Amino acid sequence: MNLGKPIAEGEMSITSITVAETHSTLSTEGDVGDYGRVFATYNLFTSDDSRTSGTFEGSARALNADGEMISASLQGIYRRNGGTLELHSLDLASNGDRNFVTAQIDIVAKTSNVAVYSL
Repeated sequence: MNLGKPIAEGEMSITSITVAETHSTLSTEGDVGDYGRVFATYNLFTSDDSRTSGTFEGSARALNADGEMISASLQGIYRRNGGTLELHSLDLASNGDRNFVTAQIDIVAKTSNVAVYSL
């Protein structure tokens, strides 16, 4: 699938990982293009016994250079391969943006490379 050029890209750091019986929660922060400083939390729910794939829901807040705060609801799917997660998300932002977001997360290095595509 050709999504064209991303409207924003960035590297985010994992600031916390919380493990519960029914899900895991990852919190991230970093600079993502014109969105500015982004804070996001993902609640991951496994869909198989091997815990290699599933769904997620989450929330994000962004503070851009103009001081505008944008919030977004996140929902999507993920796949884990060893210590790497690949997330695909459909996001609805408070400013009206509708985005498809991909994230490559290295759990051990606690980093995430994010690309945002406009829908």
